[in-house]
Formats: sequence, structure tokens, C-alpha cells
Amino acid sequence: MKPASLGVLLIPAVSLLLPGCSEKLTYQRWETIHDGMNPEAVEATLGEPWHKTDKTWLYSDDDRGIYAHIYFDGGKVISKKWTSPEVGIKGRSPNVNQPGDAEEVKVQKLDIQK
Repeated sequence: MKPASLGVLLIPAVSLLLPGCSEKLTYQRWETIHDGMNPEAVEATLGEPWHKTDKTWLYSDDDRGIYAHIYFDGGKVISKKWTSPEVGIKGRSPNVNQPGDAEEVKVQKLDIQK
């Protein structure tokens, strides 16, 4: 086989494989992220984040409507959140109070008379 013919066969084969490699941001991969995981392992699993801060990594695939947040503290995962049309919202931000977290609950009784 001539080298030019080999290139003609390899280019379509490689182009078919590339889309599969680029879709690291999947719900199944996100599910494998767990508390205590280090940033290197997260990046190996989900790929390079769209935006990074010391405490939060944001992954985004606008075309598919997928958004994932990975939250860190002390160089370890402490929480995660997933949003997509198929799955909905899973996980939570560690910065949001959970119901019942308030120290004091105030209730006001209204007396409505006709």
C-alpha cells in the first residue's frame, strides 16, 4: 500500500474516534467523583474544566445543556453538583444551607377575620 493511500484511510478513522474522546463530561463519569478525591484525579476523569478557582471547578457543555461543579477544600473534593436536561439537578453546593440549618426559626401567626 502506498503511503498516500494509508493517509486517506487513517484520516477518516481518526476523525471518527475524536468525538468520543472529547465527551469526557458525562453523568456516568461525574458519578465517579467522590469526596476526598484530589484535583488530578478529577481532571483525569472529567478533563480540563472550563473555569477554575481554588475552591470551585466549573465544567460546561452549552450545546448539550450540561453543567457540572466540583467543590474543593484543602485540595480535596468536598461536594459536587450536576445539571442537565436528561438528569436534572443532582448534588449540591457546600455553600447552601440545608433545610433546618438555621439556628432560629421565626413564625408569625396571622389572624385573618372576615
